[in-house]
Amino acid sequence: MKKSLRKMKKIIADNKGLFCTLAFLYVIALGLPLIIEYLVPMPSGKHGDWLNFWSQYLGTWIALTGSSIIAIIVATFEVRSNQRTSLYMFQINERIKYAFELIDLVSEMMLQTEFPVFRKKDASDITVEDWATLVTQVFNLQNAFAQLIPRINSFRYKLPADLVNKFWDVFSQNSGTLKIEEDIIAKAHHIVEAAKLFVKTTDKVKKDKIKNTINDECIGINKKVFELRPQLAGLCGETQKFIDNLELTNNKS
Repeated sequence: MKKSLRKMKKIIADNKGLFCTLAFLYVIALGLPLIIEYLVPMPSGKHGDWLNFWSQYLGTWIALTGSSIIAIIVATFEVRSNQRTSLYMFQINERIKYAFELIDLVSEMMLQTEFPVFRKKDASDITVEDWATLVTQVFNLQNAFAQLIPRINSFRYKLPADLVNKFWDVFSQNSGTLKIEEDIIAKAHHIVEAAKLFVKTTDKVKKDKIKNTINDECIGINKKVFELRPQLAGLCGETQKFIDNLELTNNKS
């Protein structure tokens, strides 16, 4: 009951000018017959004839204005309902768009982990030429991480907190993902330093030892990258579920 009264008050407040006009017309419609009734008699000389005339007039006028007010109220509710529905549909479509953008961001990151050099699992498969390729890709991966985090932050107020928080759980400062990235970067720097020694060293035994150390570091990087992939894929999966639920809601609407 209170809720209905609040709605009625809001409708009156939003259409204040209209209701004031109707009230003014009612005053004229009610006041004018009374004045005429007492000041001007009908040709028959009976004041009651005026009352009969005005009662018919007022009955018709009130019926028309009453139905108009009802029509206005119904139309107002329909317009507001349509506006709410349109806004809701717009919000759903916007969220779907932003969620797809998030998937694209993470997919770009995943692409950085898919280079063939990251797929090698045995130290014997690593060649000297692979060192530079792997280190380059590691630093590209580092740049992708650095760009991804602020871009995720831009979605903080565009998507539900529970979805954005899942991304922050993966990419926050104390997350396991960041620890993996730090380990990968550290190993890449070790490879760079060891490669410098490899070039300078002329002793074959030392050279082979350095080479084995570098190859082991390369495999260590690949293992870390392998740990990274499922976490990124999991984020894409969670986001896709969110999109599917939104699309289902959209279709029901």
